[in-house]
Amino acid sequence: MKSLKRVIAVILAAAAAFACAACHPKDEISATVTDKKSGISIDITTAQYLYAMTNAVMEAQNNIKEATPTTLSRTTRNTR
Repeated sequence: MKSLKRVIAVILAAAAAFACAACHPKDEISATVTDKKSGISIDITTAQYLYAMTNAVMEAQNNIKEATPTTLSRTTRNTR
C-alpha cells in the first residue's frame, strides 16, 4: 500500500509539472528588475525564477536538517 501511494504521488507530481510547463510560452518574462539610478533593467524569465525558487527551498531544507538535532526525530515517534 505504501509503495502504491508513492507511485501515485510521483505520477501526480509529473502530471502537475507537465501541466505547468504547458501553460507558459517559452521565455515568458515573469519579472523585470530596474535600477533607478542607472536605468538598467533586467528581465527574469519564468525558468530562471523557478530555478531560483527551487534552489532557495533546497537550501532552506538543508539548513533545517543541519540545525535539527537527531534526537528530535526520536522523540516525535510514537513508541506505543
